[in-house]
Amino acid sequence: MWASEAACAGQTDLFFGSPTETDRERAVRERQALGVCATCAVVDPCRDHARRFREAGIWGGENEAQRRAASRLAASAGADRELDRDVS
Repeated sequence: MWASEAACAGQTDLFFGSPTETDRERAVRERQALGVCATCAVVDPCRDHARRFREAGIWGGENEAQRRAASRLAASAGADRELDRDVS
Protein backbone atom coordinates (compact mmCIF):
# COMPACT_ATOMS: atom_id res chain seq x y z
CA MET A 1 0.00 0.00 0.00
CA TRP A 2 1.15 3.53 -0.78
CA ALA A 3 1.00 4.74 2.85
CA SER A 4 3.97 2.59 3.83
CA GLU A 5 6.09 4.54 1.31
CA ALA A 6 4.97 8.01 2.44
CA ALA A 7 7.62 10.59 3.34
CA CYS A 8 5.47 11.75 6.26
CA ALA A 9 5.63 8.48 8.22
CA GLY A 10 5.98 9.20 11.93
CA GLN A 11 5.29 12.93 11.60
CA THR A 12 1.62 13.01 12.57
CA ASP A 13 1.84 16.24 14.59
CA LEU A 14 3.12 18.08 11.54
CA PHE A 15 0.15 17.07 9.38
CA PHE A 16 -2.68 17.40 11.89
CA GLY A 17 -3.00 20.58 13.90
CA SER A 18 -4.06 21.10 17.46
CA PRO A 19 -7.40 22.82 18.11
CA THR A 20 -5.48 25.36 20.19
CA GLU A 21 -2.87 26.33 17.58
CA THR A 22 -2.90 29.93 16.42
CA ASP A 23 -3.33 30.94 12.79
CA ARG A 24 0.38 31.75 12.63
CA GLU A 25 1.33 28.37 14.13
CA ARG A 26 -0.97 26.60 11.66
CA ALA A 27 0.55 28.48 8.72
CA VAL A 28 4.09 27.53 9.77
CA ARG A 29 3.13 23.89 10.44
CA GLU A 30 1.29 23.56 7.13
CA ARG A 31 4.19 25.10 5.20
CA GLN A 32 6.55 22.54 6.77
CA ALA A 33 4.13 19.69 6.06
CA LEU A 34 3.72 20.75 2.44
CA GLY A 35 7.50 20.75 2.13
CA VAL A 36 7.52 17.09 3.14
CA CYS A 37 4.74 16.37 0.63
CA ALA A 38 6.81 18.00 -2.10
CA THR A 39 9.48 15.32 -1.63
CA CYS A 40 7.07 12.38 -1.40
CA ALA A 41 6.96 9.62 -4.00
CA VAL A 42 3.31 8.77 -3.23
CA VAL A 43 1.80 12.26 -3.16
CA ASP A 44 -0.77 11.50 -5.90
CA PRO A 45 -2.42 8.44 -4.32
CA CYS A 46 -2.29 10.22 -0.95
CA ARG A 47 -4.13 13.24 -2.38
CA ASP A 48 -6.65 11.00 -4.15
CA HIS A 49 -7.35 9.14 -0.90
CA ALA A 50 -7.87 12.36 1.06
CA ARG A 51 -10.21 13.79 -1.56
CA ARG A 52 -12.21 10.60 -1.77
CA PHE A 53 -12.59 10.08 1.98
CA ARG A 54 -12.69 13.77 2.97
CA GLU A 55 -9.78 13.47 5.38
CA ALA A 56 -8.76 16.21 7.80
CA GLY A 57 -5.24 17.63 7.89
CA ILE A 58 -2.56 17.80 5.23
CA TRP A 59 -2.68 14.98 2.69
CA GLY A 60 -1.08 14.76 -0.73
CA GLY A 61 0.20 18.32 -0.66
CA GLU A 62 -3.19 19.85 0.12
CA ASN A 63 -4.92 21.18 3.20
CA GLU A 64 -8.65 20.78 3.77
CA ALA A 65 -9.57 24.07 2.10
CA GLN A 66 -7.56 23.18 -1.01
CA ARG A 67 -9.29 19.79 -1.22
CA ARG A 68 -12.73 21.39 -0.91
CA ALA A 69 -11.86 23.85 -3.68
CA ALA A 70 -10.60 21.02 -5.90
CA SER A 71 -13.82 19.10 -5.29
CA ARG A 72 -15.96 22.11 -6.23
CA LEU A 73 -13.88 22.65 -9.36
CA ALA A 74 -14.22 18.99 -10.36
CA ALA A 75 -17.97 19.07 -9.76
CA SER A 76 -18.28 22.23 -11.83
CA ALA A 77 -16.25 20.70 -14.67
CA GLY A 78 -18.46 17.60 -14.58
CA ALA A 79 -21.59 19.75 -14.83
CA ASP A 80 -20.09 21.63 -17.77
CA ARG A 81 -19.41 18.35 -19.58
CA GLU A 82 -23.03 17.27 -19.00
CA LEU A 83 -24.28 20.53 -20.51
CA ASP A 84 -22.02 20.06 -23.53
CA ARG A 85 -23.45 16.58 -24.12
CA ASP A 86 -27.03 17.83 -23.82
CA VAL A 87 -26.41 20.56 -26.40
CA SER A 88 -24.80 18.22 -28.95
